[in-house]
Amino acid sequence: MSETVRTCAHCGARNKPTWEFCARCGEALEIEAHELEADIFASEAEEADEEEVDEPAPSGGNMLRDLAVMGALAVGAIVAWQWMQTPTASAAPAPGFVTLATLPPATARPARSVERAPGAEEFEEGRRLLARGEVAQALSLLERAVAAAPENGRFRGMYAQALTASGAVDEGLTQYEAAVRLDPADFDLASEFARTLHRAGRPAEAAAAYEAALTLQPRDEAVLRELADLHVRAGRADRSVELLSQAVQMRPGDPVLEQQLGRALETSGKLDQAAEVYRRVVERVPQAHLTRGLLAETLFSQGRADEAIGVFRAGLDRDAAAPLLHRGLASLLERTGKFAEAMAAYREYARLAPGAPDAAQLADRAALIEQRLASR
Repeated sequence: MSETVRTCAHCGARNKPTWEFCARCGEALEIEAHELEADIFASEAEEADEEEVDEPAPSGGNMLRDLAVMGALAVGAIVAWQWMQTPTASAAPAPGFVTLATLPPATARPARSVERAPGAEEFEEGRRLLARGEVAQALSLLERAVAAAPENGRFRGMYAQALTASGAVDEGLTQYEAAVRLDPADFDLASEFARTLHRAGRPAEAAAAYEAALTLQPRDEAVLRELADLHVRAGRADRSVELLSQAVQMRPGDPVLEQQLGRALETSGKLDQAAEVYRRVVERVPQAHLTRGLLAETLFSQGRADEAIGVFRAGLDRDAAAPLLHRGLASLLERTGKFAEAMAAYREYARLAPGAPDAAQLADRAALIEQRLASR
């Protein structure tokens, strides 16, 4: 098959019609109109002859089609050249070539295990068992934790708790003491040590431990209340008043704290202040029958018997079925010489609370008063 030849105007060499530059001299080939009549489907496997090219047969194509094909061939050649220049997967990237970081295979290196502190595993399991009430199993694990880390105050504190729960109170207190010495800044440890001493019936040591805990958290309401109770029982009512006043300031309106403060004031001889605190509680919580009784007794101690009786009667007007109020009223009535009313109040108490420990005793007292009245 022959083709139209493109002759170089500079050197005279004949070139294929699809070439843009002369194969001999490299100069640009001028396109003549008659040269565009080329067979675009001719085989390109033939070797180009720089001196002379065989003439293929002309085709029936047009100029626009040949231009499109020539452009496509040029683009294809460029793409092929770029592909050939692309490094293979095993080749190293060229300097300055930026690549994204890749993660190593999952099996490239085993995961590094987290190293736990000595005794930590035994401590965690022992604490879990102790919370579930499995004291014996917890005790064994916590003992091992302390053996593994004897300087760990937290471990010793939990071990002390387990010992106390198992009944070994003295040994538990020994461990608590060691734990507090190892970790003197741990408020929870210090306060639990104080509570354990309190429960063990060692009030002086407990008071000292509570005071130490308060140095760590001076505004802890629970410790203030518990320490105040210890002081008032030991006859140190003034210190108790001081502590409870702080607690009430932190939780104003708390009837339990205010009742405790009233008792401390009463014990310290500050009856007016005690009555004021009691009255405040009763006005806020009218059904606080115990506090109402404390108010009435404080007033009676001040020689205000009628006012004290009126406090009980006001409570019964609100709740006529309150056994505690009937008993308190009966006592005051008897002490003020109103025996008939006292007898009736005692019997009403026994009727409303037949299962109370003193119900039978106070019923007998009512009978005794009746006999005395009859003998008169």
